[in-house]
Amino acid sequence: MKPLKEVLITLGHVFMFSWSLVIIWIFLLAYVSADKAVTIFINLFGEAHLEFVLVLVVFPIMAYTMVSYVVDVVIRPIRAKRAMRKIGIDVVRTA
Repeated sequence: MKPLKEVLITLGHVFMFSWSLVIIWIFLLAYVSADKAVTIFINLFGEAHLEFVLVLVVFPIMAYTMVSYVVDVVIRPIRAKRAMRKIGIDVVRTA
């Protein structure tokens, strides 16, 4: 893998994991509250614009990570099997 691709994919995994933790935390806070609801302030400290820019940067990295995963794990093996069959190599499925 190329160094830049490795960095972007690692960042994408970190961002997706962090985002998941935030969503789970919000859900758990809402779940344990009496009203089963929480209020989220997106500009409590004047940070809304900075967070918006961060989202504009982070989402494409997360999308790149997901597309790379699908290509590497799903599409390339299918293409490799087709290419092997095309040249006459029998592909046996294991486990």
